[in-house]
Amino acid sequence: MRFLFYFSILFLFACRSNSIDKHLSDKEKAGINQLYEKAYSFHETDLDSTRFYLEILSQASKKSACNSGIANYFYLLSVVESMSGNFDIAFDCIKKALDIYLESNNQKRIADSYMILGNVYYNSHSLKEANYFWNKAYEEYIAHGIQAGIGSGYRRFGVELIDEDNERAFEYLRKAKAIFRETGKGRWISYVFRDLSSCYISVGESQTALNYIDSCISIQEQINAKLRLPDSYIRKALLLLKQDNKTVDSLFNKAITLATKCKSPSVMADTYSQMGQKEFKYGRYKSSVKWARKALGVAQSYNLSLVESESYHNLLDSYRQLNEQDSVSLYLDKYLNSRDLLDRNRGKSSLVSLNLHDEFIRKMEQKEILFNKKRLRFYSIIVFILLVFSIVILLYRVRVLKSDAEKRKLAFRLDKKNRELTTTLLMQVKNSELIDYLSTELKALRKDLKDDGWIMVNDILNNLKSSHSSGSMDEFKIYFEEVHPEFYTNLLKDFPKLTSNEKRLCAFLKLDMATREIASITQQSVHSITVARTRLRKKLNLTSSEMSLHTFLGRY
Repeated sequence: MRFLFYFSILFLFACRSNSIDKHLSDKEKAGINQLYEKAYSFHETDLDSTRFYLEILSQASKKSACNSGIANYFYLLSVVESMSGNFDIAFDCIKKALDIYLESNNQKRIADSYMILGNVYYNSHSLKEANYFWNKAYEEYIAHGIQAGIGSGYRRFGVELIDEDNERAFEYLRKAKAIFRETGKGRWISYVFRDLSSCYISVGESQTALNYIDSCISIQEQINAKLRLPDSYIRKALLLLKQDNKTVDSLFNKAITLATKCKSPSVMADTYSQMGQKEFKYGRYKSSVKWARKALGVAQSYNLSLVESESYHNLLDSYRQLNEQDSVSLYLDKYLNSRDLLDRNRGKSSLVSLNLHDEFIRKMEQKEILFNKKRLRFYSIIVFILLVFSIVILLYRVRVLKSDAEKRKLAFRLDKKNRELTTTLLMQVKNSELIDYLSTELKALRKDLKDDGWIMVNDILNNLKSSHSSGSMDEFKIYFEEVHPEFYTNLLKDFPKLTSNEKRLCAFLKLDMATREIASITQQSVHSITVARTRLRKKLNLTSSEMSLHTFLGRY
């Protein structure tokens, strides 16, 4: 999916409004873009309509000083003039467009302009210059990830390898097909289907070839690609040449009709030439001569050397069958001369193409290596981040576990001290009960004693009462504060008006002691402790009976 992602970003960048057109409103820019799109929609169906809308685009762009519109005008006009065989005009137009694209840094259009310049130079037999600009175009396509351009490169070299290395031809064409499908280039997919058809013909799989050319025709008919359909109809007709003469004638007639209407010299010349060859195979030699002459006339007018040579060959074969020796001699010389010229050009072209192919593949391999390095670096960063994250999580868990262990240990120690404190208080309760019991017995014994004995017993009672009330309570306070050091501090922050007796009662209640036990320790009646508890609830603002004093004080 990375191809789709990169192409989408670059496509949006290439199609954005030119920064030098900031003076235009969005509405004006949209209107000029619509004119360009309208002109572009006709460039493979009707060249006259394309020129008509291009003229309107030119006037609108000049009136509003829209440089991007002027650049698009010259760009598309160069394509139209190339298709019309006017290579000098095409050269001037594409140079003007390129200058504006370079100024605005429109990478896709710059690359496309280099490609068109290469094509113009190639058609003018300037192979060195053609190679230079093709190479620059592929450099731009690869450097900026322009998938349509990269796909066209794979398609081009795949076509050139048909018959020479079909395995690599299939590989490149399938790569091109995958790229065009991801980028939604239906027109280019139709070209790849047509090329795959040729590839399958080369390996003897006629039915598969027929399926691909049918798919090609289906797409081209949907998008109304009239300039491409004649060639596709002829390719299908040639596959059916020995099977269905009626269908073959029908396909050729469709091709001739479209080629004549489209007014593209290259399309007309090639279609007329193919028609002549078909008529020759059917033994219609005079008809073959007629179509070959028509093809030759167009080819000579627009310097279409390949079609010119094919036309000479077709005329030579037809006149041989018609036994016209003068014409045979004339066209034999012309054919041999044209073939020699073609062979020389093909030799140079093959060398140029081989160098261009090697350079393209080398750059694609370099890009793939660079991408793999970036991907490896990205994955390494991800692994490092995950490793660091795992370590942090592990350290956090260890810390949490350690904290939990410390909390459990602290809770255990607190619970132990609470139990010890409670045990101490219970012992004090027992001692208090014992002292009460002894006091009762001594009081009963005191009635039967004389004055000295009575005084002695009375002193014993006072000493027991004094030691119990003061010493035991002081000891409890020290021990409680050791176990709950923040209790009194936190409690007094919220309730600073608590008395010492109320604070002591709060301590007893925190330890969840019963009213009877508190009464026994403090040597007060149960009723007195109950009243003290009620007063304490009011002071602590516990109006609801749903929360006990023990639960409330457990918060501190």
